[in-house]
Amino acid sequence: MLRGTGPLWHFRHEILSAEIFRQCSDMGDEDNLLAYLTVLTHHKNLGTGNEVSVAFRECYSQSQYSRWFDKWRELLANATELKAELAGLDTRIDEWTPREDAKSPANC
Repeated sequence: MLRGTGPLWHFRHEILSAEIFRQCSDMGDEDNLLAYLTVLTHHKNLGTGNEVSVAFRECYSQSQYSRWFDKWRELLANATELKAELAGLDTRIDEWTPREDAKSPANC
C-alpha cells in the first residue's frame, strides 16, 4: 500500500495488526495489553463512553456487516510473504502461527 503497488483494502488495517500482535504476545502482561490497545487505536478511537465507533463496529467478526473473515483469509493466504518481508525487523512475527479460527480483536 505504502509503495503504491497494492490494491486498496478499504478495511481497518489496525484490526488485523492487533490480531497478529495478540497471537504473538502474552496478553497477560499489562505492557503488552497497552501496546495492543495502542495498535487498535493508532488511527481512530474505539468510540465514546457510550457507543462503539462505526469503523470499529464493522470489524466485529460476528456482525452481518463484517468483512473481517474475508480480510483475515486474505492475510492468511499472504502470511508467508508477510513473514519474509518482516524478517529483518526487530519483531516477533516469526513466532506468529496464523490460525484459521482467529476472531476479530474487535470482539474482545
